[in-house]
Amino acid sequence: MYIKFLEMLDGLFTVKQTKHTWKRVVFTFVLVILMVMSVPLYFRYERAVYENYYDEYMQAKQLIMEYYKVHEEFPIGERFDFAKEKDLRIFFTEHKMSMNRKLYYVDTALLLELKDFKYTYVIDVDNQFVFTREFVVYAMERWHYAK
Repeated sequence: MYIKFLEMLDGLFTVKQTKHTWKRVVFTFVLVILMVMSVPLYFRYERAVYENYYDEYMQAKQLIMEYYKVHEEFPIGERFDFAKEKDLRIFFTEHKMSMNRKLYYVDTALLLELKDFKYTYVIDVDNQFVFTREFVVYAMERWHYAK
């Protein structure tokens, strides 16, 4: 049984010459076209995901800023820890941003509208900037805020 298994593995790497039938040529042509079309399709998908992200981000930012205008403080919850959030730490490092910021998670108990949102939001209290904990890929880069 062991020898049959080795022969089967050896047969996987043996090059066998086959005829180029019209079915094989058409199938190969279709595969090549699919490979070429996958890049623009991926960029279209990436743009659609980013547009959805952008809309939600802008709504969340607007809600947070309205809360700030009314209550004169941000709806902050727990303190943000870069040790626990690898993605945002990498983002700050890649973009040469200072990690000495006062970052806090948004308390969804204070802003009930944010409970149904897909992303978790983080506020930079000193600079009044809103980040997301999760990232979205756009133009081959990760984004934690809408550009």
